Parts: sequence; C-alpha cells; structure tokens
Amino acid sequence: MQYQPGTIPAVQAATVAGVLTLAADIYATRDDSRDAVEEAADRIDWTHDLIERRTLSQGKAEARRANTVRTAKVIAATLATARTAPADEVQTWEHIQATTPELWPILADAAARAARTEGIYPRPTTGHWVI
Repeated sequence: MQYQPGTIPAVQAATVAGVLTLAADIYATRDDSRDAVEEAADRIDWTHDLIERRTLSQGKAEARRANTVRTAKVIAATLATARTAPADEVQTWEHIQATTPELWPILADAAARAARTEGIYPRPTTGHWVI
C-alpha cells in the first residue's frame, strides 16, 4: 500500500484541522515520529495570518501556535479516550501516544472533526492509503 498525503489549503494550515491533518501525514509516513502534532506545528508559519491577511508579532505567533497545538492534542486525546478507555478515565495525548500502536486513524478522524467544528471551507483533506 502507498500513502497519499492530505491536502491543506495554505489559508487553513495554521488551524487545528491543518495541524491534525499534517500530523496524520507525518505519523503515516515516519515510524520514528515522537510527537507528530508538535512536528506538524514546527512546519507551519505562525507569523502570517492568511485568514486576516496580517503579520503577527513573535509573541502572538507563539501564543497562537501553543493554543492551536494544545487544542489539537485535546481533540485527539478525547477522541482516542472515547474509543479505547473506560468511560470514567481521561487520558492525556502523551499517554495515548505511548500506549496506542496505531495513531493515524485517530489523527485523521480528529482532523476531519476539527475542520467541521471550526467551520473551515475549503476543508483540509486527510490523507489515505491507496492499494
């Protein structure tokens, strides 16, 4: 099987859905990824807000990145916890990464859900496996 990476419109890259879509691609293509969400965030230009067409100060760009990454991890962790853990147990993203053998479906599903929640159009398209 071959992996076809997702597509993320440039204007949507610095969103929760954009980060999660890129994280799913990273996880699908790299076995050595320690934290695909952080790695995805590292690849994004946070200083240029393409939606509002302005350049952010370094402090605002860092805050925007931190908030987006935190939200992405919470969404992915919530989805994974709902799938794998008892109803009264809440797991962190770090715990899920360490204990879940296959994160790609969780990240891809979280990206799709985030895009719907954020009301993003055009939505990023998550990657998929081609036989």
